[in-house]
Amino acid sequence: MRDRRRHPRYPATWRLRLWFGELGFADARAENVSLSGIGIALPSATTAATLLKPGKTIGVEVYDADEPLFRTTAAVRHCTGTAVGVECMDLLPTELFDRLTTA
Repeated sequence: MRDRRRHPRYPATWRLRLWFGELGFADARAENVSLSGIGIALPSATTAATLLKPGKTIGVEVYDADEPLFRTTAAVRHCTGTAVGVECMDLLPTELFDRLTTA
């Protein structure tokens, strides 16, 4: 199977908050990121996992301590158990992405 990613991935351990509109939110962690996508690890097979179906659109917030650093809308591309891949509608800001490549 050909890799369809447009940008290279980098390991990440960011705290995330996933928003499901009126259904609320779930906290998660990034496992890897690229300029246009995030590999997400859910803490367990929670209700959030049932809401994350390919094609669904969710809100994603990247956190540092208790402050959101970046917010975007993302489309779920795959979901297997507690592993989720999303494609962000906005590219990650350069300064946020630079934190990964210089860490």
